[in-house]
Amino acid sequence: ASLNLQTTMDAILSKLHEAFGGTRLCVLLYEKRLHALKFAPGTSKFYKVNNPAYADQDTFPLEKGTIACRVARQTLEKKRIQFANIEDVTKDAEYLLLNSKVKSEFCISLLDTKNDLLGVMALERGKVNGFGRDDIEVIRAVAQHISIAIERAQQSEELEYNSTVAAQTAWAANLAHEINN
Repeated sequence: ASLNLQTTMDAILSKLHEAFGGTRLCVLLYEKRLHALKFAPGTSKFYKVNNPAYADQDTFPLEKGTIACRVARQTLEKKRIQFANIEDVTKDAEYLLLNSKVKSEFCISLLDTKNDLLGVMALERGKVNGFGRDDIEVIRAVAQHISIAIERAQQSEELEYNSTVAAQTAWAANLAHEINN
């Protein structure tokens, strides 16, 4: 069956929501042409922004600064997985207050097989020091699987697009050939 990013993200976020009960989570995809992170399709079902100042924002330029953007910038620079375990978000200057109940945040980069940035997964908890060593190991393993799923979905969408373009090009070439004849 063909994969698409919307279906893939719905399945991923649904499973993560089940696995990490009591944790707010989201996946932000890297938009290279915008040099920004953007909420992945379906994120709004699982990640609610309760700060009216950011209610309509779904894109975060890397240079503006959030914890997730910092992880993305570090990943682009070092070309390997980066993460940040912020034990108390009130002590981090780049924390963006999207939800007043959040006390700790864990962000990890998502990379494709060429070590190019796909995005960042962010998890938030309502207590200080919300992520322990065991949590971090599980999150790192999950991030690798999510990266593979996102990359495959993007490749599938690109292949479908290229097939459509090829079919339309062939149709146009046949039409031009008929007109010439």
